[in-house]
Amino acid sequence: AYAITAEKEGFFRRAKSVDVALGSETKVKMPLEAKPLVSSVALTGKRINIKKQVHFETGSDAIKADSFGLLDEVADVLVSHPELQLVEIQGHTDNEGPRGKNVELSQRRAEAVKKYLVEAGVEDSRLEAKGFGPDKPVAPNITGAGRAKNRRVELHIRKRAD
Repeated sequence: AYAITAEKEGFFRRAKSVDVALGSETKVKMPLEAKPLVSSVALTGKRINIKKQVHFETGSDAIKADSFGLLDEVADVLVSHPELQLVEIQGHTDNEGPRGKNVELSQRRAEAVKKYLVEAGVEDSRLEAKGFGPDKPVAPNITGAGRAKNRRVELHIRKRAD
């Protein structure tokens, strides 16, 4: 397998692993998306901070289209920083409904984000999906606004090359 990277200033970098047989020809499509003028993603010491929330269909792991650009930014950061060897994608929910269902939903959502990032060119081995359900709230679950803050995806750097 060969690692192919496509990059152009002002556009998200893309990477893909391609198998090519000796003496054969392979065509690869890698559409590039323009970067936004203001980034919603910042790399810090232990996290990849996202300034917006990843949106999902209600009660589902289907990522809404309005989050694709945000996840493209995350993929760009990961592709541009191969020293980030392991990133944990955490899924979190509010406390509405049964805990077990929320843990399972948060796991599926974390896996959906991982799948999106892999399809955008991030190596699968660098990503780990973990669902926490309602166990790690960042706001009280007593108001709609608090519950909305708790429904989130976080990206934690678990292993970085020196």
